[in-house]
Amino acid sequence: MERIKIALIFSFMIGFIVENISCQENCTSVYDEMEIDKFPLTSLEYFGDDLYLSTFYGGFYKLVEENIEPIEYFNSSLPDVGILDICTFNNKLGLNYRLAGHASLYFFDPVNELFEEIISVEELALLNQGSSIGPHYGYSIGSKNNLLLMGTSAGLLVMDTEGNKTIYDDLDTDGVHDIVLDIEIRGDENVLLGTTAGCFKFNTNSMEFIQIPETQSYEVSCLLSLGNEGLLFIDPSGLLLEYKDQQVEVIQEISDLLSYRPYNSDIKWHNDSIFVALGHNLYHYDEDHLQEILSYEGLGYSLASNGRELAIGTSQELLIYNCGSMTTEINELISTKETRGTNIYPNPCYNELGIDYDFTYSQGQVEFSIINVMGKTLKDIEVQITPNVEITSIDVSGLSPGLYHLVIHDGDSIICQRFVKQSE
Repeated sequence: MERIKIALIFSFMIGFIVENISCQENCTSVYDEMEIDKFPLTSLEYFGDDLYLSTFYGGFYKLVEENIEPIEYFNSSLPDVGILDICTFNNKLGLNYRLAGHASLYFFDPVNELFEEIISVEELALLNQGSSIGPHYGYSIGSKNNLLLMGTSAGLLVMDTEGNKTIYDDLDTDGVHDIVLDIEIRGDENVLLGTTAGCFKFNTNSMEFIQIPETQSYEVSCLLSLGNEGLLFIDPSGLLLEYKDQQVEVIQEISDLLSYRPYNSDIKWHNDSIFVALGHNLYHYDEDHLQEILSYEGLGYSLASNGRELAIGTSQELLIYNCGSMTTEINELISTKETRGTNIYPNPCYNELGIDYDFTYSQGQVEFSIINVMGKTLKDIEVQITPNVEITSIDVSGLSPGLYHLVIHDGDSIICQRFVKQSE
Protein backbone atom coordinates (compact mmCIF):
# COMPACT_ATOMS: atom_id res chain seq x y z
CA MET A 1 0.00 0.00 0.00
CA GLU A 2 1.34 3.38 -0.95
CA ARG A 3 1.60 5.82 1.91
CA ILE A 4 2.11 9.56 1.58
CA LYS A 5 3.16 11.40 4.72
CA ILE A 6 1.99 15.02 4.76
CA ALA A 7 3.80 17.37 7.12
CA LEU A 8 2.41 20.81 7.89
CA ILE A 9 5.50 22.55 9.22
CA PHE A 10 5.13 25.90 10.94
CA SER A 11 7.91 27.62 12.77
CA PHE A 12 6.83 28.93 16.19
CA MET A 13 7.52 32.48 15.02
CA ILE A 14 5.46 32.19 11.84
CA GLY A 15 2.56 30.65 13.74
CA PHE A 16 2.69 33.49 16.29
CA ILE A 17 2.72 36.17 13.59
CA VAL A 18 -0.18 34.65 11.66
CA GLU A 19 -2.33 34.42 14.78
CA ASN A 20 -1.74 37.97 15.96
CA ILE A 21 -1.94 39.71 12.57
CA SER A 22 -5.30 38.01 12.08
CA CYS A 23 -6.59 39.45 15.36
CA GLN A 24 -5.10 42.93 15.00
CA GLU A 25 -6.59 43.37 11.53
CA ASN A 26 -10.06 42.93 13.02
CA CYS A 27 -9.51 45.16 16.05
CA THR A 28 -9.98 48.93 16.40
CA SER A 29 -8.64 50.91 19.36
CA VAL A 30 -10.43 53.99 20.70
CA TYR A 31 -8.08 55.93 22.97
CA ASP A 32 -7.82 59.48 24.30
CA GLU A 33 -4.61 59.94 26.26
CA MET A 34 -5.58 63.50 27.33
CA GLU A 35 -8.60 62.34 29.32
CA ILE A 36 -7.35 59.67 31.66
CA ASP A 37 -10.58 59.80 33.70
CA LYS A 38 -12.21 57.84 30.88
CA PHE A 39 -10.31 54.79 32.07
CA PRO A 40 -10.42 52.15 33.39
CA LEU A 41 -13.64 51.07 31.69
CA THR A 42 -15.36 49.12 34.44
CA SER A 43 -18.50 48.24 32.48
CA LEU A 44 -19.78 48.15 28.89
CA GLU A 45 -23.36 47.71 27.71
CA TYR A 46 -24.91 47.64 24.24
CA PHE A 47 -28.34 49.24 23.98
CA GLY A 48 -29.39 48.33 20.47
CA ASP A 49 -26.46 49.31 18.27
CA ASP A 50 -25.17 51.92 20.73
CA LEU A 51 -22.35 51.15 23.13
CA TYR A 52 -22.36 52.79 26.59
CA LEU A 53 -19.33 52.87 28.86
CA SER A 54 -18.72 53.59 32.53
CA THR A 55 -15.52 54.22 34.43
CA PHE A 56 -14.14 53.76 37.90
CA TYR A 57 -13.84 57.55 38.23
CA GLY A 58 -17.54 58.32 37.69
CA GLY A 59 -17.70 58.89 33.95
CA PHE A 60 -20.60 57.72 31.78
CA TYR A 61 -19.98 57.77 28.03
CA LYS A 62 -21.30 56.68 24.65
CA LEU A 63 -19.30 55.51 21.67
CA VAL A 64 -20.07 57.78 18.70
CA GLU A 65 -18.35 56.56 15.54
CA GLU A 66 -14.78 56.24 16.86
CA ASN A 67 -15.01 58.80 19.63
CA ILE A 68 -15.89 58.34 23.30
CA GLU A 69 -18.41 61.13 23.94
CA PRO A 70 -19.31 62.15 27.53
CA ILE A 71 -22.92 61.92 28.73
CA GLU A 72 -22.47 62.57 32.43
CA TYR A 73 -19.56 62.87 34.81
CA PHE A 74 -20.36 62.13 38.45
CA ASN A 75 -17.50 64.20 39.80
CA SER A 76 -16.95 64.51 43.51
CA SER A 77 -14.24 65.47 45.96
CA LEU A 78 -15.04 62.27 47.82
CA PRO A 79 -12.87 59.20 47.19
CA ASP A 80 -13.96 55.94 45.57
CA VAL A 81 -16.47 57.34 43.06
CA GLY A 82 -17.48 55.30 40.05
CA ILE A 83 -20.05 53.43 38.00
CA LEU A 84 -19.12 49.82 38.50
CA ASP A 85 -21.74 48.05 36.43
CA ILE A 86 -24.50 48.67 33.85
CA CYS A 87 -27.45 46.57 32.71
CA THR A 88 -30.56 46.99 30.56
CA PHE A 89 -33.85 47.01 32.45
CA ASN A 90 -37.33 48.03 31.29
CA ASN A 91 -36.00 49.89 28.20
CA LYS A 92 -33.52 51.85 30.29
CA LEU A 93 -29.97 51.45 31.52
CA GLY A 94 -29.47 50.72 35.19
CA LEU A 95 -26.26 52.09 36.72
CA ASN A 96 -24.75 50.78 39.95
CA TYR A 97 -23.17 54.04 41.10
CA ARG A 98 -20.72 54.24 43.95
CA LEU A 99 -20.10 57.39 45.98
CA ALA A 100 -17.34 57.17 48.61
CA GLY A 101 -17.85 53.42 48.41
CA HIS A 102 -21.62 53.61 49.12
CA ALA A 103 -24.01 52.24 46.50
CA SER A 104 -26.88 54.00 44.77
CA LEU A 105 -28.95 53.23 41.68
CA TYR A 106 -29.57 55.46 38.66
CA PHE A 107 -31.60 54.91 35.52
CA PHE A 108 -30.63 56.42 32.19
CA ASP A 109 -33.18 56.79 29.39
CA PRO A 110 -31.15 56.50 26.14
CA VAL A 111 -34.00 57.82 23.98
CA ASN A 112 -34.50 61.06 25.89
CA GLU A 113 -31.00 61.10 27.40
CA LEU A 114 -32.35 61.66 30.92
CA PHE A 115 -30.97 60.50 34.27
CA GLU A 116 -33.08 59.57 37.27
CA GLU A 117 -31.88 58.61 40.73
CA ILE A 118 -33.89 55.54 41.71
CA ILE A 119 -32.26 54.59 45.01
CA SER A 120 -30.10 57.01 46.94
CA VAL A 121 -27.37 56.13 49.40
CA GLU A 122 -29.72 57.25 52.21
CA GLU A 123 -32.59 55.08 50.97
CA LEU A 124 -30.37 52.02 50.84
CA ALA A 125 -29.39 52.70 54.43
CA LEU A 126 -33.07 52.86 55.42
CA LEU A 127 -33.86 49.63 53.56
CA ASN A 128 -31.14 47.97 55.56
CA GLN A 129 -32.14 49.60 58.85
CA GLY A 130 -31.57 47.39 61.84
CA SER A 131 -29.00 45.23 60.13
CA SER A 132 -25.57 44.89 61.66
CA ILE A 133 -23.95 44.48 58.25
CA GLY A 134 -23.06 48.14 57.82
CA PRO A 135 -23.01 50.40 54.75
CA HIS A 136 -23.72 49.19 51.23
CA TYR A 137 -20.83 49.10 48.78
CA GLY A 138 -21.99 48.66 45.20
CA TYR A 139 -20.47 46.03 42.91
CA SER A 140 -22.80 44.53 40.31
CA ILE A 141 -26.16 44.81 38.60
CA GLY A 142 -28.34 42.61 36.38
CA SER A 143 -31.93 42.09 35.28
CA LYS A 144 -34.16 39.07 34.79
CA ASN A 145 -37.74 39.14 33.57
CA ASN A 146 -39.35 41.99 35.52
CA LEU A 147 -36.73 42.16 38.25
CA LEU A 148 -33.64 44.28 38.64
CA LEU A 149 -30.94 42.86 40.91
CA MET A 150 -28.09 44.87 42.42
CA GLY A 151 -25.21 43.24 44.24
CA THR A 152 -23.85 45.09 47.26
CA SER A 153 -21.73 44.40 50.30
CA ALA A 154 -24.93 44.17 52.37
CA GLY A 155 -26.77 41.63 50.23
CA LEU A 156 -28.82 41.47 47.07
CA LEU A 157 -31.23 44.31 46.29
CA VAL A 158 -34.24 43.21 44.22
CA MET A 159 -36.59 45.73 42.58
CA ASP A 160 -39.59 45.11 40.34
CA THR A 161 -40.99 47.30 37.55
CA GLU A 162 -43.35 48.98 40.03
CA GLY A 163 -40.40 50.22 42.07
CA ASN A 164 -40.90 47.86 45.03
CA LYS A 165 -37.53 47.16 46.65
CA THR A 166 -36.33 44.43 48.99
CA ILE A 167 -32.87 43.58 50.30
CA TYR A 168 -32.06 39.92 50.84
CA ASP A 169 -29.15 39.83 53.25
CA ASP A 170 -28.97 36.21 54.39
CA LEU A 171 -25.74 35.54 52.49
CA ASP A 172 -23.72 34.43 55.47
CA THR A 173 -21.12 31.67 55.64
CA ASP A 174 -19.07 30.91 58.73
CA GLY A 175 -20.45 34.00 60.44
CA VAL A 176 -19.10 36.33 57.73
CA HIS A 177 -21.37 38.27 55.40
CA ASP A 178 -20.62 37.58 51.75
CA ILE A 179 -20.38 40.39 49.19
CA VAL A 180 -22.16 39.99 45.83
CA LEU A 181 -19.45 40.81 43.25
CA ASP A 182 -21.17 39.60 40.06
CA ILE A 183 -24.59 38.60 38.76
CA GLU A 184 -25.10 36.10 35.94
CA ILE A 185 -28.54 35.61 34.40
CA ARG A 186 -29.52 32.06 33.43
CA GLY A 187 -32.38 30.67 31.37
CA ASP A 188 -34.23 29.09 34.30
CA GLU A 189 -35.62 30.67 37.47
CA ASN A 190 -32.18 30.88 39.06
CA VAL A 191 -29.67 33.72 38.96
CA LEU A 192 -26.01 32.94 39.59
CA LEU A 193 -24.15 35.13 42.06
CA GLY A 194 -20.41 35.48 42.43
CA THR A 195 -19.54 36.38 46.01
CA THR A 196 -16.58 36.62 48.37
CA ALA A 197 -17.41 33.09 49.52
CA GLY A 198 -17.99 31.28 46.23
CA CYS A 199 -20.96 30.92 43.92
CA PHE A 200 -24.64 30.96 44.88
CA LYS A 201 -27.90 30.38 43.07
CA PHE A 202 -30.67 32.83 43.81
CA ASN A 203 -34.15 31.57 42.99
CA THR A 204 -36.24 34.48 41.68
CA ASN A 205 -39.47 32.66 42.55
CA SER A 206 -38.76 31.64 46.14
CA MET A 207 -36.17 34.43 46.73
CA GLU A 208 -33.85 31.88 48.36
CA PHE A 209 -30.08 31.48 48.17
CA ILE A 210 -28.50 28.10 47.43
CA GLN A 211 -24.76 27.84 47.87
CA ILE A 212 -22.59 25.79 45.50
CA PRO A 213 -20.39 24.29 48.22
CA GLU A 214 -17.49 23.21 46.01
CA THR A 215 -16.77 26.88 45.20
CA GLN A 216 -16.90 28.33 48.71
CA SER A 217 -13.12 28.53 49.13
CA TYR A 218 -12.88 31.00 46.23
CA GLU A 219 -13.68 34.67 45.89
CA VAL A 220 -15.70 34.99 42.67
CA SER A 221 -15.38 38.35 40.94
CA CYS A 222 -17.14 37.28 37.72
CA LEU A 223 -18.83 34.16 36.42
CA LEU A 224 -20.59 32.70 33.38
CA SER A 225 -23.14 29.90 33.16
CA LEU A 226 -22.14 26.97 30.94
CA GLY A 227 -25.51 25.25 31.27
CA ASN A 228 -26.12 21.78 32.72
CA GLU A 229 -25.03 22.99 36.17
CA GLY A 230 -21.58 24.03 34.90
CA LEU A 231 -20.01 27.46 35.20
CA LEU A 232 -16.81 29.37 34.52
CA PHE A 233 -15.56 31.86 37.09
CA ILE A 234 -12.62 34.05 38.07
CA ASP A 235 -11.01 34.42 41.46
CA PRO A 236 -9.35 37.88 41.60
CA SER A 237 -6.15 36.35 42.92
CA GLY A 238 -5.62 35.46 39.26
CA LEU A 239 -7.41 32.14 38.69
CA LEU A 240 -9.78 31.14 35.93
CA LEU A 241 -11.74 28.11 37.12
CA GLU A 242 -14.40 25.76 35.81
CA TYR A 243 -17.07 24.12 37.92
CA LYS A 244 -18.44 20.95 36.34
CA ASP A 245 -19.74 17.64 37.66
CA GLN A 246 -19.48 18.99 41.23
CA GLN A 247 -15.74 19.60 40.86
CA VAL A 248 -13.63 22.74 40.44
CA GLU A 249 -10.66 22.77 38.06
CA VAL A 250 -8.09 25.54 37.57
CA ILE A 251 -7.96 26.44 33.86
CA GLN A 252 -5.49 29.35 33.92
CA GLU A 253 -3.49 31.35 36.43
CA ILE A 254 -2.56 35.02 35.87
CA SER A 255 -0.37 36.48 38.60
CA ASP A 256 -0.80 40.21 37.83
CA LEU A 257 -4.46 40.51 38.84
CA LEU A 258 -3.97 40.64 42.59
CA SER A 259 -3.27 44.35 43.06
CA TYR A 260 -6.29 45.35 40.94
CA ARG A 261 -8.99 43.23 42.52
CA PRO A 262 -11.84 42.67 42.02
CA TYR A 263 -12.80 44.49 38.83
CA ASN A 264 -10.28 43.77 36.08
CA SER A 265 -11.61 40.60 34.46
CA ASP A 266 -14.74 39.54 32.61
CA ILE A 267 -16.32 36.57 30.83
CA LYS A 268 -18.95 36.87 28.08
CA TRP A 269 -20.70 34.87 25.40
CA HIS A 270 -20.29 36.15 21.84
CA ASN A 271 -21.88 34.26 18.91
CA ASP A 272 -22.00 30.97 20.82
CA SER A 273 -18.35 31.36 21.80
CA ILE A 274 -16.93 32.25 25.21
CA PHE A 275 -14.38 35.04 25.58
CA VAL A 276 -12.38 35.85 28.70
CA ALA A 277 -10.65 39.15 29.52
CA LEU A 278 -7.94 38.16 31.95
CA GLY A 279 -4.82 40.17 32.67
CA HIS A 280 -3.39 41.74 29.50
CA ASN A 281 -5.03 39.25 27.15
CA LEU A 282 -8.31 38.29 25.53
CA TYR A 283 -8.82 34.54 25.42
CA HIS A 284 -11.21 32.17 23.70
CA TYR A 285 -12.45 29.33 25.90
CA ASP A 286 -13.66 25.98 24.63
CA GLU A 287 -13.85 22.54 26.21
CA ASP A 288 -11.57 23.18 29.19
CA HIS A 289 -8.98 24.97 27.05
CA LEU A 290 -7.99 28.60 26.85
CA GLN A 291 -6.39 30.13 23.76
CA GLU A 292 -4.96 33.64 23.57
CA ILE A 293 -6.63 35.75 20.87
CA LEU A 294 -5.46 39.28 21.52
CA SER A 295 -2.98 41.16 23.72
CA TYR A 296 -3.15 44.77 24.93
CA GLU A 297 -1.04 47.01 27.15
CA GLY A 298 -3.71 47.72 29.75
CA LEU A 299 -5.60 45.29 31.95
CA GLY A 300 -8.92 43.98 30.65
CA TYR A 301 -11.88 45.05 32.80
CA SER A 302 -15.08 44.46 30.83
CA LEU A 303 -16.62 42.82 27.76
CA ALA A 304 -19.84 43.41 25.81
CA SER A 305 -21.27 41.87 22.65
CA ASN A 306 -23.96 43.00 20.20
CA GLY A 307 -23.70 39.84 18.11
CA ARG A 308 -21.43 41.43 15.52
CA GLU A 309 -18.69 43.07 17.56
CA LEU A 310 -17.01 42.31 20.85
CA ALA A 311 -16.14 45.42 22.87
CA ILE A 312 -13.23 45.20 25.31
CA GLY A 313 -12.81 47.81 28.04
CA THR A 314 -9.32 48.07 29.51
CA SER A 315 -7.42 50.33 31.86
CA GLN A 316 -6.07 52.30 28.87
CA GLU A 317 -8.37 51.97 25.87
CA LEU A 318 -11.57 50.68 24.33
CA LEU A 319 -11.09 47.93 21.77
CA ILE A 320 -13.73 46.92 19.21
CA TYR A 321 -13.05 43.43 17.93
CA ASN A 322 -14.89 42.49 14.72
CA CYS A 323 -14.76 38.75 15.23
CA GLY A 324 -18.45 37.99 14.62
CA SER A 325 -18.15 36.85 11.02
CA MET A 326 -15.25 34.52 11.74
CA THR A 327 -16.83 32.85 14.78
CA THR A 328 -20.12 32.45 12.89
CA GLU A 329 -18.30 30.85 9.97
CA ILE A 330 -16.47 28.32 12.11
CA ASN A 331 -19.62 27.49 14.12
CA GLU A 332 -21.57 26.86 10.90
CA LEU A 333 -18.74 24.69 9.64
CA ILE A 334 -18.69 22.62 12.82
CA SER A 335 -22.47 22.23 12.87
CA THR A 336 -22.51 20.73 9.34
CA LYS A 337 -19.48 18.50 9.77
CA GLU A 338 -19.13 14.88 8.76
CA THR A 339 -16.78 12.41 10.41
CA ARG A 340 -16.90 9.48 7.97
CA GLY A 341 -13.77 7.38 7.82
CA THR A 342 -11.74 9.87 9.85
CA ASN A 343 -9.75 9.33 13.00
CA ILE A 344 -7.24 11.70 14.61
CA TYR A 345 -4.92 10.78 17.47
CA PRO A 346 -3.61 11.46 20.04
CA ASN A 347 -5.97 14.21 21.09
CA PRO A 348 -4.69 16.31 22.82
CA CYS A 349 -1.42 16.14 20.86
CA TYR A 350 2.03 17.68 21.23
CA ASN A 351 4.18 17.78 18.07
CA GLU A 352 2.43 15.37 15.77
CA LEU A 353 -1.23 14.63 15.03
CA GLY A 354 -1.90 11.19 13.63
CA ILE A 355 -4.70 10.97 11.07
CA ASP A 356 -6.48 8.12 9.32
CA TYR A 357 -8.74 9.14 6.46
CA ASP A 358 -10.71 6.95 4.08
CA PHE A 359 -10.00 8.02 0.49
CA THR A 360 -12.09 5.21 -1.00
CA TYR A 361 -14.66 7.52 -2.62
CA SER A 362 -12.38 10.52 -3.16
CA GLN A 363 -11.74 11.89 -6.65
CA GLY A 364 -9.40 14.54 -7.98
CA GLN A 365 -7.91 16.22 -4.93
CA VAL A 366 -8.65 16.61 -1.24
CA GLU A 367 -7.84 19.78 0.71
CA PHE A 368 -6.71 19.67 4.33
CA SER A 369 -6.88 22.88 6.41
CA ILE A 370 -5.99 23.83 9.95
CA ILE A 371 -8.29 26.54 11.31
CA ASN A 372 -8.08 28.35 14.63
CA VAL A 373 -11.02 29.05 16.94
CA MET A 374 -11.73 32.39 15.25
CA GLY A 375 -12.20 30.74 11.86
CA LYS A 376 -8.84 31.87 10.48
CA THR A 377 -7.24 29.37 8.11
CA LEU A 378 -3.61 28.97 9.13
CA LYS A 379 -2.59 26.42 6.50
CA ASP A 380 -3.99 24.72 3.41
CA ILE A 381 -2.54 21.67 1.70
CA GLU A 382 -3.91 19.80 -1.30
CA VAL A 383 -3.49 16.06 -1.85
CA GLN A 384 -3.82 14.59 -5.34
CA ILE A 385 -5.74 11.33 -5.25
CA THR A 386 -3.80 8.24 -6.32
CA PRO A 387 -4.60 4.58 -5.67
CA ASN A 388 -4.39 3.66 -1.98
CA VAL A 389 -3.31 7.14 -0.89
CA GLU A 390 -3.26 7.76 2.87
CA ILE A 391 -2.18 10.48 5.27
CA THR A 392 -0.45 9.17 8.35
CA SER A 393 0.48 12.26 10.36
CA ILE A 394 0.57 16.04 10.49
CA ASP A 395 3.41 18.00 12.09
CA VAL A 396 1.83 20.54 14.47
CA SER A 397 4.94 21.42 16.48
CA GLY A 398 4.81 25.04 15.31
CA LEU A 399 1.28 25.71 16.52
CA SER A 400 0.69 27.64 19.71
CA PRO A 401 -1.07 25.64 22.46
CA GLY A 402 -4.85 25.78 22.10
CA LEU A 403 -7.89 24.46 20.27
CA TYR A 404 -7.87 23.98 16.48
CA HIS A 405 -9.99 22.37 13.79
CA LEU A 406 -8.79 20.01 11.09
CA VAL A 407 -11.09 20.59 8.12
CA ILE A 408 -11.08 18.24 5.13
CA HIS A 409 -12.75 19.35 1.87
CA ASP A 410 -13.42 16.26 -0.23
CA GLY A 411 -15.67 17.01 -3.18
CA ASP A 412 -19.03 18.09 -1.78
CA SER A 413 -18.19 16.74 1.67
CA ILE A 414 -16.73 18.74 4.55
CA ILE A 415 -15.22 16.80 7.42
CA CYS A 416 -14.31 18.75 10.56
CA GLN A 417 -12.66 17.44 13.71
CA ARG A 418 -11.39 19.33 16.72
CA PHE A 419 -7.99 18.78 18.24
CA VAL A 420 -6.03 20.36 21.05
CA LYS A 421 -2.35 21.28 20.79
CA GLN A 422 -0.70 21.09 24.20
CA SER A 423 2.54 22.64 25.33
CA GLU A 424 5.34 20.23 26.15
